[in-house]
Amino acid sequence: MQGTLSKVGRWVADSLGCSPDNIRLSPLNGATSSWLYRVSKRGQESGGLGWVLRLFTNESWLREQPDLALREEEALKQATSLPINTPKFIANDPTGVICGFSAILMTELPGYVQLKPRDEKKWLTELAKTLATIHQSMELTSFPWKYDPWFDPAQPSSFSWSRHSIEWDRLSSILAERKQGTLTFIHRDFHPANVLWEGEKVSGVVDWVNACLGPAEADVAHCRLNLALLRGIDAAESFLRAYQQEAGISYDPWWDMNGMASWFEEPPRVYKGWPAFGVHDLTGEIVQERAEHFLEVTLGKMVHRIEP
Repeated sequence: MQGTLSKVGRWVADSLGCSPDNIRLSPLNGATSSWLYRVSKRGQESGGLGWVLRLFTNESWLREQPDLALREEEALKQATSLPINTPKFIANDPTGVICGFSAILMTELPGYVQLKPRDEKKWLTELAKTLATIHQSMELTSFPWKYDPWFDPAQPSSFSWSRHSIEWDRLSSILAERKQGTLTFIHRDFHPANVLWEGEKVSGVVDWVNACLGPAEADVAHCRLNLALLRGIDAAESFLRAYQQEAGISYDPWWDMNGMASWFEEPPRVYKGWPAFGVHDLTGEIVQERAEHFLEVTLGKMVHRIEP
């Protein structure tokens, strides 16, 4: 590992035009699918913005998507036109020929992850406004990467772990409809741990590796599911109302069902990144109960939608 970081350090130094002896790599908290490091120069460790290095170390992810570094590069370049703060692309090693791992280097953003806000309503409103801004600010008609569900909702298995498995079986065929949604440039992994704050204002959005052309509703659903597990169903519903007010679009609960496809086989667990950002009061039982509640509410909405 030390030898790998030595190679990485030399590549980073070359990319920044300085000596490897002047580079410091510090692991960043909260990463779950890749290794993240804060890059700083000697004497800068305690203050000032540096850079962020991502090393793609998840072999199964790379087998499915070997062009991850190129995808994030293109996404960061596209995101520069947004009226929100996003990292700026510096360099990448797409195949890992230099670093040993596929790698990308980008600028660091100011701010911090805030998962326990003092004013939840304002926090949710700012999250919703930020996502609506992403969806409304870019007229992008072509992008090499297109939306594809992470799980196939057309052939779901039963929610065998849930007390609502029978109701789900009755309605699961609805997922085969494959909604089109509102096509735009989407973040694809928008949730509170990927949003940075300074005070009560959003200071930036990070982690653009999954960005693609796709339905805005998929972004909304993904954030709603994260909020439902992290804060409860009321937070997810408040976020949706704020987003709809900002974006002026309707929202079909089908998208919540589509997002819940990852729960088909087993209940969700505590997201590994949450404890890194100060959330220590959640257990598997609490998260599963919140998932049950979200599932129950969504199924109720779907029954109401299809009843004559």
